[in-house]
Amino acid sequence: MSQARLTPSAMDHCESRKLVADSLTYRVRTIRHHFQKTSYGRTNSVNIEDGTCSCRWWKTIGIPCEHIVRALGLANIDPTTPVSEFFINDTYKVAYKPIWIPISRIEQWEIFKTNSRVRAPIPTVQAGRPHT
Repeated sequence: MSQARLTPSAMDHCESRKLVADSLTYRVRTIRHHFQKTSYGRTNSVNIEDGTCSCRWWKTIGIPCEHIVRALGLANIDPTTPVSEFFINDTYKVAYKPIWIPISRIEQWEIFKTNSRVRAPIPTVQAGRPHT
């Protein structure tokens, strides 16, 4: 069984961006790693080397927008490769790995000396006009 590289939510988002990118009609101008896309009168500029898009979705969220997905498709690059490390399964597993420190006997328990008497809070006058 192969392990997925991205988390399920990131994979769903990448697939939906690919569907949107495939459904739109673009006029594309390219210069090396720089793509300029015009669709419905709106122009977006994508630079694959710098990892930037004029819509700023990629830098803000960490998952490529439809402009990036389309540009990566034209450059024959998998659109899941530039996804932020926060959406990768290995990072997710490390972040949520449980911390388990077993204690076998009651003698190993650490008992803190505390004052069991609960005291009332000390009343203070707040700044400003008093409310009646």
